[in-house]
Amino acid sequence: MLMLSFRYMPGFNVIESGKPGPIFVAPHSTLTYCSAEREDVGAENTAVAGVSAMGGSAIISTIPRHGVLGIDYNRRVPKKAELAKDLGDIKGNDKLTSYYRNCAWIAENPLQDSYKKKIYSSFWKTVETMGKRHKRPFFVFCHTLSSRIKNLPSAVDLVTGRGAWIEKGKVERIAAKLNRKHDFSRYREDWILDMKFHAMMEKKILGRHFTSIKDSKGMRREWMLQDIEKANSISGKKLDIKTIDFLEYYRAIEDVMKKSDIKITVENVYFGDTAKPVLPLLKRTNGSGLEVEAQSFLNENHAEEVVSVIEGVVKEFHSG
Repeated sequence: MLMLSFRYMPGFNVIESGKPGPIFVAPHSTLTYCSAEREDVGAENTAVAGVSAMGGSAIISTIPRHGVLGIDYNRRVPKKAELAKDLGDIKGNDKLTSYYRNCAWIAENPLQDSYKKKIYSSFWKTVETMGKRHKRPFFVFCHTLSSRIKNLPSAVDLVTGRGAWIEKGKVERIAAKLNRKHDFSRYREDWILDMKFHAMMEKKILGRHFTSIKDSKGMRREWMLQDIEKANSISGKKLDIKTIDFLEYYRAIEDVMKKSDIKITVENVYFGDTAKPVLPLLKRTNGSGLEVEAQSFLNENHAEEVVSVIEGVVKEFHSG
């Protein structure tokens, strides 16, 4: 294992190996500071394990991505007009989902806005500086897929920004080759337990705000609808949000996990559309970028397997 050096900055940490390698960026890895699931749980594990195994450096968020409590480094700087919106509305996350898909924060006053902007700029300037140490830097953006049915069959979903960050066809060919080497089915039983644990969390969180699944609104309802649609497509059943309860939801998890060919995918879940700073960064550094969306089960329990996937992509990509 490489000897690593650390710098602790306001809002993020920097880890360096002293050896050439990828720049691992974990913009969503931190605690939430509110009653919800953690952010990109385990993404920090994969970033650190990546640096330890492959060299390079890592820049890891240490503050919530929620616009009021912290900064979403993966979004753009909000305009003054957007910041001037009624704060009560902005805090209603489900009401303004589109705002949070585009803007990095909301500020309660100009001083807070200035402070958040300074930290945001420092984060991306540090990433850029790390990249400019190389002629053709390779950035790995470490993210997490929540342990939900909707994200199947992806164990690791590789995101190319619809081909704008890195050649998508080449990544697809590499993924097909790597799928012959990685057997994710060996984790199936533990994985089912992990998904049920997260479903139990969902039951508690949803229960704080709604009387039943069918009465849920906003992102909670959107995610549940996606889970149901995916479960029906895999199992052939006809689950319905109007009638489903959590006991049936737990059974659906077992059923779809036993029937799913869990594998490495390319843009099965995400496309990088909301990763606003990535393309400008790649243009400024003449670099390539790959977003790695690994299931939380893997990031938390088997980060070394995720790193093995990343290493396979990087080696194949540079070998031509």
